[in-house]
Amino acid sequence: MSKLAPQVEQSLKEYDITVYDFERPTSPKEVFPYFAQDWHHLSEEGHNKIAKDILEYADRLLGHMPHDNLQHHEARGTWGLGDHCDNWFSTGATILEYSGAEMKSLPSVSLNNNHIINHPEENTGKYSLEFSDQGGTISLPNRGPRAPLFVHYMQGYQLYPTTEVTIWNRHFTLNPGVVENHYHTVKTTNIGFAETHPKNEIRLQPQDIHAQAPFRLVAVGYCGACYEEEIGGSLKDVR
Repeated sequence: MSKLAPQVEQSLKEYDITVYDFERPTSPKEVFPYFAQDWHHLSEEGHNKIAKDILEYADRLLGHMPHDNLQHHEARGTWGLGDHCDNWFSTGATILEYSGAEMKSLPSVSLNNNHIINHPEENTGKYSLEFSDQGGTISLPNRGPRAPLFVHYMQGYQLYPTTEVTIWNRHFTLNPGVVENHYHTVKTTNIGFAETHPKNEIRLQPQDIHAQAPFRLVAVGYCGACYEEEIGGSLKDVR
């Protein structure tokens, strides 16, 4: 395992936490298949490997119990109010209604003298909804209890426009271009609640028409089980 900070080591011992550490090969070539073309995200093979490793570890904890026998054992708990997520980052497909946006392949990017350069000819295998300068909407139903609502969008150093978000009577500002590093990653932000309603309409309005890239949304979802959690920010001030 990689060397961890003393504070992390202490937390692992205090809370009895297990850390999954990716294997260290003798040659970097051995892990090439595990990463996407951007060398930051995992490929499908990489995700499958981690999932397999974690399932095998869970089996050991359960006494080497076969996967197909797990369903015959009594549930240890529930997922509370549950959760729901519509994510098109890897598929480029969604059943949600949207306007003022277009589903596009996410271009590869590189950094040159602190300037982000898009490489649209390089297919990353990732997708996003690109919102025009005029803004647009996306709607999702919630047939369960009122639950915290999250948006998942691309962020990159001085790359994306500040974007105003409106959901019911709540207004929020996303700053996907204001980050401290030059990584091109997905950010998750809580924007209030998904009401019990067939159409929770989220309006997104980019503010900077001179941004290098359009606002890119990759997923939306709500999480009833997150009332007591902090995902993408504290929920204590959300009403």
